[in-house]
Amino acid sequence: MSVTHSLHEIMKGIEHTRITGGDVEVKGISYDSRTLTKGEVYFALEGENFHGAEFIPGAVERGCSAVVSYEIGETVPAVPTLKAVDSRLALALASSAFYGHPSKELKLVGITGTNGKTSVSHILRHLLQDSGNQTALLGTIGNDYGQGLEKLPLTTPEAPELNRFLRKAVNAGSTHAVMEVSSHSLVKKRTAGLEFDVAVFTNLTHDHLDFHGDFDSYKAAKGMLFEGLKDTAVSILNEDDIAFDYISSVARTKILTYSMINRSAHFFAVREPANDEQNKRVKLYFSGEKQVIDSPLTGEFNVYNLLAACAAAASLGVSPNEIAKSLSSLPQIPGRLERIDSPDGVIVLIDYAHTPDALKNAMKAARELVTPSGGKLITLFGCGGDRDVEKRPLMGELSSTLSDLTIITSDNPRSESADLIIKDIEKGIKSGAEFRSIEDRRMAIVYSLEEASSGDVVLIAGKGHEDYQEIGGEKNPFSDRDIVNELLKKAE
Repeated sequence: MSVTHSLHEIMKGIEHTRITGGDVEVKGISYDSRTLTKGEVYFALEGENFHGAEFIPGAVERGCSAVVSYEIGETVPAVPTLKAVDSRLALALASSAFYGHPSKELKLVGITGTNGKTSVSHILRHLLQDSGNQTALLGTIGNDYGQGLEKLPLTTPEAPELNRFLRKAVNAGSTHAVMEVSSHSLVKKRTAGLEFDVAVFTNLTHDHLDFHGDFDSYKAAKGMLFEGLKDTAVSILNEDDIAFDYISSVARTKILTYSMINRSAHFFAVREPANDEQNKRVKLYFSGEKQVIDSPLTGEFNVYNLLAACAAAASLGVSPNEIAKSLSSLPQIPGRLERIDSPDGVIVLIDYAHTPDALKNAMKAARELVTPSGGKLITLFGCGGDRDVEKRPLMGELSSTLSDLTIITSDNPRSESADLIIKDIEKGIKSGAEFRSIEDRRMAIVYSLEEASSGDVVLIAGKGHEDYQEIGGEKNPFSDRDIVNELLKKAE
């Protein structure tokens, strides 16, 4: 994609001071001096361990066309240099301008919340696609504008990658785009300059406190999506969540609510009494109009995900009849209670749950599939390293309370010791509960399947769709799904 603009064009309206140099042609935007190519403008950002201003000389040496930074240093670069009041905001706004403000050419939906973002985005994309709207997708599992999934390391990419993707989506014929919006990305202003037509809030539970510091700061980060919406946008909010009052107070647009408690919500759902062993029938009410569906998704939390997606689809013009019909053909969402049936009657569920609330919801959903007469729930999970340590014993307590057998193993230990992470989890194990700690995740999966018999459910949580395990700073190929399929095939 060949795009060229002038420095003046992409910085128009962004608060800055010109230090030196005039206007110049800009062939691209970079925030990493190591990957910068000749002609790109270098935005020096403040990081956790360093400031990008330290690498301005390297960027100049690699041929950057200009420098934008809050910190300039004692030596003024030998290229046009601008001092930005807020370098991250400048990067986001300039990226949007460089790619021609692609969000303005799409119906853009942003989904935020602790849990459910991926499921809601996949359900919503399915509903929009089924109703004839070519829809791009950006999120945890990958990004797709019709050319297949493209994996990126972040749930919400940095602003240049984000706007580049949206431009590709527009050029490929997309009319809509659905994206997950992480709290990190909001704090770091990656989505600044994007014009969302719909913003969805799923829920707020314990997570990412290592980054945000405390729960109120985490909540405020989620609220930033709704504070920045344009006047014509719609906010879709979970009325049953503890953060509803706060999010609704900062949302500055029309609000539509969804609930499984309050029948007066704009979108309401109730689960029917069990019509089969999976209890999947759901009554959906769209402003009072009833639709009955046989949901392919298990668990109460997935009814909330359905509600959020249906509300967003309806706000974009998809009719209740179209929504109900489309839900009957909803495909499996990778790594979200992804079901694998063994020949001997064991159900294996692969799920991404890596927070206390998500694990609790996954176990409750899994329990619905356990054979009532003698079946048991086996839960296998670990916790990621270099992340929120407070949740580890909480997850241990939950699993040992709600499961018949807990298997603690490694997740992505990163730079931490997997053994020490496991010990943190063990601190929460309920007295007398049955559990095993097996650090090697493959061996833990082997053990879980050996312990299971017909009528049991094995929930393998934490990694979901991921196809790697990060140990000691290295990503090694590893897929829970592939290992389960391999072991079941050998057992045939």
